[in-house]
Amino acid sequence: MPHPLQVVALLVVVAAVGAYAWRGVNRSERARAVFFATLEAELAQVLGAKGFRLRSQQYLPKSLGHRSVVFEGPAFYLIAAYDGKAADIRLLRRPLQRNTGGPDVVLAQAYVGHVPRASAYDRAMDAMIGAAQSVAGAA
Repeated sequence: MPHPLQVVALLVVVAAVGAYAWRGVNRSERARAVFFATLEAELAQVLGAKGFRLRSQQYLPKSLGHRSVVFEGPAFYLIAAYDGKAADIRLLRRPLQRNTGGPDVVLAQAYVGHVPRASAYDRAMDAMIGAAQSVAGAA
C-alpha cells in the first residue's frame, strides 16, 4: 500500500504534466489561428486582384482543428485548407460545377507539423502565396 504522501506527490506530478501539455496545445492552436488569419488576408489581397472573392470560412475545433477558407473566382474555387490530422496546409483548385469538373487539383501543399515552428509557417505561407500568385483569374 503506497504512503499517502506518495499518492499526493504522484497526483501533483500528473497534474503538472497535464497542465504543461494543455498549455502547449493552446499555444499551438493560437499560433495556428494567427497563421491562418494572416494567410487568409494575404490570399484575399492576391486573389482579389484576380477577380476572386471570399466565399466562406470554416473552423472545426472538434475535428482536430480543421480550418478552411474558400475564394470564388470566375471559373473555379480556390480553397486553402488546414488538415489537423495530417498537419498540412493545401491550396486546392475546385471546379465551380462539381459534376462537370473533376477532382480537386492540389496547387500547393506544405507540412507544418503538429507543434509547428515559425519556419514551418513561413515555408507554408510562401508556398500558398506563390501558388496563388501563379493562378490566372479566368483560366
